[in-house]
Amino acid sequence: EIIQFFVANFAYGKDTAIYEGKEAEDNFVTWQKRKQSITKVFIDDLAAILTHIEINKLKHSAILEFTEDEYPVALKLYLGGKITIESLKVKHPWLASDTLDIGKITVEHGEVWNLTLGDSNIKIEPKTLTISGEEDCNTWISSLPSNLKIGPLSTVKMSGKTSFSIGFKPKPTFNLKSDCRAKCDSIPNLRKPFKYIAYNPKGKTFDRVTGLGSKEWIPLRMTGDMPLAVVNLEDPGFEHHRGYITQAFTNSFLDNLKQGKFLRGGSTITMQLAKNIWLSREKTIGRKVQELFLSQALESCYSKDEILELYLNVVEFGPNQYGIGNGSIHWFHKGPGELDPV
Repeated sequence: EIIQFFVANFAYGKDTAIYEGKEAEDNFVTWQKRKQSITKVFIDDLAAILTHIEINKLKHSAILEFTEDEYPVALKLYLGGKITIESLKVKHPWLASDTLDIGKITVEHGEVWNLTLGDSNIKIEPKTLTISGEEDCNTWISSLPSNLKIGPLSTVKMSGKTSFSIGFKPKPTFNLKSDCRAKCDSIPNLRKPFKYIAYNPKGKTFDRVTGLGSKEWIPLRMTGDMPLAVVNLEDPGFEHHRGYITQAFTNSFLDNLKQGKFLRGGSTITMQLAKNIWLSREKTIGRKVQELFLSQALESCYSKDEILELYLNVVEFGPNQYGIGNGSIHWFHKGPGELDPV
């Protein structure tokens, strides 16, 4: 396989050169002898760290940052075999808004590529461009980049396994199975007043207090037909899933590939709740991974009624109208229990 490297050598006026095959090998050897510091390696598409591919309209560039001592691994990867990068950082708009600190990664080249990140192993089958893995839930979480392992993900303890498979040839496929269950004392207690980050109409953040016993809290029994309306609109399968729906992920994956950008996320009510309480608003694969585990943690420790009650009191019902109580008064000048279905 030919790996196409975009190498920026800042020691020579930031010139960018494109090398392939034998020419790439010769240039890597030459630069190694010169002992020049290569600060960044640009690879066309994130997947090109393994093999040069094109996926529909995806044309973003990943930035892989190496120290001078780690630079020769690029040559070793090209030649094949097994290499270890002690510190890897990747930037790609589909993965996260910030550079992801992947940490140590080992790559083993053969008929099937093996990537080891922390204690997790990911396999890549070059012929079908299929990426797959199966690990304990705790193992996946512990292997997350440090800047994704935030909030409850830094403390949660889970049992169960998660497996996934994403393929691109002969046509895109997506499969996901996960039965994670959290130890409830390892996640925050949401049965009492708590703070979370909300946004004003100008996008600036502020701390909002909600939860059972807080000033603006509306019990589920006082919300009338709103629970039924919200479930029908946002998540018709709410009563039957455990935080996520594989088919919703699959549909979103295929639609996003067709559009060439991240538009759909396939979120359930539980995933939306996890996002609103603990995560940012960015639409990225990284945040979806966070939502997957956090939604299962919520489903492990709270009943469906509790999750729906939290959702109705947390989400925004119009600009700066947080919680069903504020939204109902703002739009209809009456409490949510007084609203009639149409």
